[in-house]
Amino acid sequence: MTSDSQERVPADTAAINLRESWEIAYWCKRFGRTQAELETAIKQTGSVIADDITAYFEDKKPGR
Repeated sequence: MTSDSQERVPADTAAINLRESWEIAYWCKRFGRTQAELETAIKQTGSVIADDITAYFEDKKPGR
């Protein structure tokens, strides 16, 4: 069991799992995005690979 001060980390950090609420929270925090933004990124890229989603968000930064 984890405490509130101990963040759970997915066993596979290469792929994003949207089936567990705690994993959604992990990825939203990691990317600094909302769940809706995360889901949009996955739909736009057609991928749940963390590197692909990172690249998607990098391309969406202002000034790019």
